[in-house]
Amino acid sequence: MKNSLLFIALLAFLPGLLFPRGNGDIPQSEEPVASGEGLYDRALPGQLLELTGRLSLRGSEPFPEPVLTDGEGHDWYITREDRRILSGYEQRIVTVRGRLELREMILANGENQGIRRILSGITLVK
Repeated sequence: MKNSLLFIALLAFLPGLLFPRGNGDIPQSEEPVASGEGLYDRALPGQLLELTGRLSLRGSEPFPEPVLTDGEGHDWYITREDRRILSGYEQRIVTVRGRLELREMILANGENQGIRRILSGITLVK
């Protein structure tokens, strides 16, 4: 009886030992990162982007907003939560990765200011 259970267990595990499926052996592919010219018009909400541009602060204290202006002159706003990551880089050229959000900007008087492109989950690339 014990020998038959051992034989069944061996049959169940032997294929995995002889022919491993490679789970964990191959590195997981990273999520594609969009970058390059024309990104302002072609990027989709939720997409991971890599952008290079000059970092500046817009607005007045106590709520200035970090903004990355790319080489084409387009503004990409950075969430306030990620401001600390970029502190000390104001007026410098930086490369960042972040996830794109689109927000419709409507003023208090009801005037529509269009869509604002906002990057969240920022990481500093260089």
